[in-house]
Amino acid sequence: MTQTKQTTKKPVTKTALFGKINYLNRKINKQKNNINMLVQVNKELQYKLTKIPSIIKFIFGIKNN
Repeated sequence: MTQTKQTTKKPVTKTALFGKINYLNRKINKQKNNINMLVQVNKELQYKLTKIPSIIKFIFGIKNN
């Protein structure tokens, strides 16, 4: 049986912990902004799709959701 080597980790300071939380919050907000932008672009494309005549949609096989 092999024994695993135990390492001693330093306790995480409050400053480091809050820094990590702020970093993760910034990443989350960036992803939220990306999602909101994609939703807006999708709405615009769906609106443009409604302007295409039905016969052209039928010919090209475009389906509305």
